[in-house]
Amino acid sequence: MTAFIAISPFRSSPLSAIAEEDLASTPSHRLHLYLLAYLRLITADPLIAKRNDWPSAPLHLLRTQHPDRGVRLLAIQILAVQREWSEVERLEMEKEWVGEVDEVTVEVSYGDEVVKLSTNGYEVRKVMVSGWIIPVLEARRATDRE
Repeated sequence: MTAFIAISPFRSSPLSAIAEEDLASTPSHRLHLYLLAYLRLITADPLIAKRNDWPSAPLHLLRTQHPDRGVRLLAIQILAVQREWSEVERLEMEKEWVGEVDEVTVEVSYGDEVVKLSTNGYEVRKVMVSGWIIPVLEARRATDRE
């Protein structure tokens, strides 16, 4: 993974493809995919951000300024790993910037699926999931590939 990152656009950050001044207005479905990739990288290698000097400022901007709760939740989950927050710190940030788990709906675009239609055609549909269950889905995704 280190060799790939060294030659990829992710070298300076998984969010580097989007200008920082455009982050708060970037469509949520686009950010969901970038942030999921970022979360997967940092989960696989918790030191990757530190080793590559990935800035946390874009994540803080998304946490505080993006209107989409899914974007804010993913940014917080990434920051929790990158900044080595305690579970209590992460939960406080989620409560402040996203809301209570049992009070707000948080939708995240989790990819696409191809669906066969009854007319024998196919359609690509976005897979939307509750952002609150991303850690469970990601844990399952990682163990299913082992």
